[in-house]
Amino acid sequence: MKKKTSVRPRWTKEETRTLKQIYRNKSNAEIGRILGRKTSSIVFKAHRMGLAKGPMRLKQMGKQNIAKRWGKKEKLTEHFCEKCGCTESRACLGGCAWDPNFRRAGRFVCTRCSERRSKKCPHLAHGQHGGNPVTIPKTEAELLAAGYRLAGTAHCKGCKALIEWWLTPNGKRMPLDKTTFEPHFSTCPKADQFRKKR
Repeated sequence: MKKKTSVRPRWTKEETRTLKQIYRNKSNAEIGRILGRKTSSIVFKAHRMGLAKGPMRLKQMGKQNIAKRWGKKEKLTEHFCEKCGCTESRACLGGCAWDPNFRRAGRFVCTRCSERRSKKCPHLAHGQHGGNPVTIPKTEAELLAAGYRLAGTAHCKGCKALIEWWLTPNGKRMPLDKTTFEPHFSTCPKADQFRKKR
C-alpha cells in the first residue's frame, strides 16, 4: 500500500502579511494558533522570508530557556509600552498604568507616555499619537479596509452575548459586538471580571 502524504496548504498573501506583522513580538506557537498552522511551518516560512525576532521577544525567549533549565518561575508573557518599553513589573519612575484609550485600539501605551504626548501637542486628545486618531472602524467594510481581519465568532464568557474576534493590523485579538462593532470590553456588563488587577 502506498503511504498517504499530507498536502501542505499554500500560504495566502494575507497569511504572509500577517506573519510579517506579528513575527517580531510573538512566539511561533502563538503565531501557529492565530494562523491555524504548525509551528514547524511558521519557522520554515519565516526563514524563507528572512524574518527575525525583535529584541523584546529574544529577551523573553532567554527567560523561557532559563526557566526551563533551572526551574525559575518568571512572568513570561508580559506586555510592554510601545513608546518607552516599561512593563507591568517594571513601571515608569513614579508609577504608570495602561492608557485605556490605547487599550481599546489593541495597543499598549502607558499613561506617562500618553500624558507627555498630550502636553507636547495639547490639540491632540488622549489616544492620538503622531496626529492620527486611534479609532476603531464602525463597519465591517471599514474594518477590512483598515487592515483588520475576522478571526471568528464566539459567545462572551461573562454576559453570553455573541461577539466577533478581529485581528488588528498589529496582530492583536480584539472582541467587537456583532451588530454595532463597538469594543465588547466597553459594553460588557461583566467586563470587570476579566480585567487584570494592577
